Amino acid sequence: MRERKVTLPQVLNCLQKGQMAEGPARDVHGNWTCAIRWKHAGDFLKVAVAIKQDPATGQKLIVITVMYED
Repeated sequence: MRERKVTLPQVLNCLQKGQMAEGPARDVHGNWTCAIRWKHAGDFLKVAVAIKQDPATGQKLIVITVMYED
């Protein structure tokens, strides 16, 4: 996020308001992954996430990467 100058509020808005861009699919660890896309300030922000099943705490959403698209 720092490298691409993306803030936490931008990522959260993308996850809350965006639309599915890729997936869902299972990764090599058995977790579900997908990419969410959201238009922000004229550009599209894309957030790739994994849903990890954690027996102790339930499910967690893990941000894999973020990127801007044209």
